[in-house]
Amino acid sequence: MSHIDTELLLTFEERVTAKDMKKDASVRNWPPLARYLQGTTFVVSSDFWPALRALIVSKDPRADAVLEPAPSGQPAQRGATK
Repeated sequence: MSHIDTELLLTFEERVTAKDMKKDASVRNWPPLARYLQGTTFVVSSDFWPALRALIVSKDPRADAVLEPAPSGQPAQRGATK
């Protein structure tokens, strides 16, 4: 069995909700969101991470210092919302 050490880096002042994610065109098609985030862990692929990261940082700018950057060559920008 694997073991992973974890450390809490930040407690968000304002949470990103499922409603926030569903409004964001770049995040709304993320498979775990379609399943209402049911499950224990979720893979955040490089297709979704830049937009999800930008959404998190827009809610709490302090997160920018602790979240992994968007993969090289991909801008960390939010998608258009509807």
